[in-house]
Amino acid sequence: MAVLKYFLRDVCLLHVMELQRLSQRVRPGTTWTDGSMPNLWLLGAAGLLIWFGQWWVIIVWYLGTAMVFWPTFRLRVWTEHVGTAEAHRISAPWYMRLWVLPHNTWCHYEHHHYPQVPCWNLPRVRELMGDSPPIVPLFSIFETIENAPPISSGAKAPELTHS
Repeated sequence: MAVLKYFLRDVCLLHVMELQRLSQRVRPGTTWTDGSMPNLWLLGAAGLLIWFGQWWVIIVWYLGTAMVFWPTFRLRVWTEHVGTAEAHRISAPWYMRLWVLPHNTWCHYEHHHYPQVPCWNLPRVRELMGDSPPIVPLFSIFETIENAPPISSGAKAPELTHS
């Protein structure tokens, strides 16, 4: 239930300040130029949209990013890494693969072990690897996250067991 609540809060823009802080720290340690160029590009694009009377696209872009992309991206990151020292090996229904796990990211474990393999071949890699380590259902990962003990920021998280 906590995963769902977090997702709904993201969709309702209740974590927008967190999103702002994350977007400012995406690439720490880069040069001023590296950090400024994406913002300059966005300002240029916004200027062109305003010039052509299409200012509404700016609003749709930012609302779509905040209300759809980030909540979905957070779910995907949780399914990939939370509660494990490596990556989870999961199975997911087709609709979750389409919505939350595109480009075969449900084969994220295989991607970590064979990063040179293109995303469209990861399901074949999974077949060749067999059943070790075990594949767990996506929704059991959510339950695992739901029952995980809190840890302080920066502390090493213990590996979680799946139900």
